[in-house]
Formats: sequence, structure tokens, C-alpha cells
Amino acid sequence: MAATYSYNGNEITLDYAGQLIEGGYADGEFFRLEMESDDIVDAAGTGGDVVVAPTNDKRANAFIILHQAADGNDVLSAIRQAGQRTPIGFAAAPLYVRDRLGRSVFEGLAILARPPDAAFAREAGSREWKLRITQISRFDGGNVRLD
Repeated sequence: MAATYSYNGNEITLDYAGQLIEGGYADGEFFRLEMESDDIVDAAGTGGDVVVAPTNDKRANAFIILHQAADGNDVLSAIRQAGQRTPIGFAAAPLYVRDRLGRSVFEGLAILARPPDAAFAREAGSREWKLRITQISRFDGGNVRLD
């Protein structure tokens, strides 16, 4: 018999710089995490021997996708502007993402890499915020089993 699991996009905790981004998520994908590098690299020698080595690269890009009317856009804009007023020109702040109905957790020190592209149309669109994480800690877990 096949198992049944539970997932609910409303049960995702998304916290950046101590600010909870609640709701206002775009339709469909609203958070994405992409690693900068593979965990390993390998090289083959002339004789066919292969050497495998860890990259030790924990950098990642995180994307928060909100609909254009979401209050979270104001929060992220304020964090970005405050960072630009610092002597270094940006702010690094903790990012914490957790699936409360599952076991996935992603966290690290994140910098707003750029503001979203902006467009206006007949219908409301979305805003995609890019954050750069220099040392991601991640656990990709499953979700609550219902049976």
C-alpha cells in the first residue's frame, strides 16, 4: 500500500533578518535554494584513474518569490536600503527556512544580492528577491506521514 504524506505551503517558516515573511507568497514556487557548486569534483588521469575531491563550497543562492502587493516586499526593501547605508554597503543577516510539517531546514548568513526585477501589467505579478548565502546549513527532509 502506498504511503500518504502531508504538505502545506502555509506551514513554511521564512525568516530573514529576524523578520518573519508571512504570506504574500507568489502562486506556485515561492522559495528556491540553489547550491553554487556540486559537493564533489572529480578528474580522470590518462590511465583511467579517477580522483574525487570535496569542493567544500557551501555557497548558495536563495530566492524568495512574493506577489507584487505583498507586505514582505516592503520588509525586504527596508532591509536592503538599511544595508546600503552601512559603511560596507550591504547587510548580512540570518536566513531561516523550515517546513513545519516536515523535517527540511535551511539556514545561513544571507545578503540581499539584488532587488527583484519590477514589471507592471493588467494582472498582478510577482517579485523575485535573490539572496546570497556564503555558508548554508541544510537538511532536506521528508514530511509527516499520515498513515
